[in-house]
Amino acid sequence: RYPSLIRVEGWDRIGFVRDISTVIADEGVNMVGLRTDESEDGRVVVTVTVESDGLEHLLVVMHKLDTIRGVLSVGREP
Repeated sequence: RYPSLIRVEGWDRIGFVRDISTVIADEGVNMVGLRTDESEDGRVVVTVTVESDGLEHLLVVMHKLDTIRGVLSVGREP
């Protein structure tokens, strides 16, 4: 398994972090860390540390995260 940091930016709402966690769990990816940072304009940045089976699997997870309601962007953190 390969550790990676994923950054999800979106509009804060009830269930936003749950939806992110559900996508990750449904894809069989282990989530080993999660941090949220809110801004005053209603946006939230969720940084998730995951362990995936490789880049291809990680890209599938990121694509599915991008389809969550309210998500503005999904990317990898260095």
